[in-house]
Amino acid sequence: MLKSWLTFLRVPELFTLPGDVFAGFLLTAAELPRLAVLPLIALSLSAVLASVCGSIFRAILNIRDDILRHPERPLPSGAVSPRAAMVAMVASGLLSLAFAIIAGPLGFLAVLLLLCASFSLKSLPVAHGLRVALGVIAAIDLTAPEINRTVIAGIFALGLILYSFGRWKVLSCKPELTMKPGRRFFFAGAVIAYGTLFGIAVNMPTDHWYTITCGIISALSSGLFIVLMYWSFRLLQYPNTPDEVRRNGGLLLFSLIFLHAAAAALFGSLILTGIFIAGAILSRLIAIYLSKPTQGV
Repeated sequence: MLKSWLTFLRVPELFTLPGDVFAGFLLTAAELPRLAVLPLIALSLSAVLASVCGSIFRAILNIRDDILRHPERPLPSGAVSPRAAMVAMVASGLLSLAFAIIAGPLGFLAVLLLLCASFSLKSLPVAHGLRVALGVIAAIDLTAPEINRTVIAGIFALGLILYSFGRWKVLSCKPELTMKPGRRFFFAGAVIAYGTLFGIAVNMPTDHWYTITCGIISALSSGLFIVLMYWSFRLLQYPNTPDEVRRNGGLLLFSLIFLHAAAAALFGSLILTGIFIAGAILSRLIAIYLSKPTQGV
């Protein structure tokens, strides 16, 4: 039963979520005061619980389709009852909002938008951008209160507009093309969010090398949690093959580094852009190598 719930909640994927929040915090914070630890942890837990809530919601919504196409999954197979899934969904959603309240109104708004994104589609760049924004909120509220909060509100507004438009494109396309048109708009939303974050970091009273350091740490933070996700899949013996996990992890790492490069380019940080482009090329080559099936499998 425990393994069924671990599979149902997609526990390995949850390891990638705190890295997004930490990345946003490291990218924005001019210093790391001890007081920032509590809201940072609270927003990280809130992001994880929001993802769990959305994942359960989509599983319940697609149960009829899964009975036909994926009867082995926990919900259609009966390993997890619909009533228990509903209780878990409501509980995770309420806990997510409760943790967000600790960070104040902006954190609450960000988690609400993150929940909306999680309810509709999964693994989208816009959700990643919102999680990074959670880390930014934790840093700004405690280290740079003088920054105009309308800038942060603009991140959410742009992300929500692009998310809504992308969602409409997904619904209006043919089933075999689902996700492809919409992902372009989600990708654009994430680039804008990252660009705004880099703009805040550049305009804060710090030197150029600090911005470069924060950007590199931000990318490494996301990459570290991707590695944790990979080993979680392996150790928990999920149905995904090692080749699939490595391939998906490599592509995810490439997309994260490429987003960092695009954002750095928007604000003219040539050194940081070059570093990220080199990292993106390297991660792409690694992803191509990992996509090759293992011999003898």
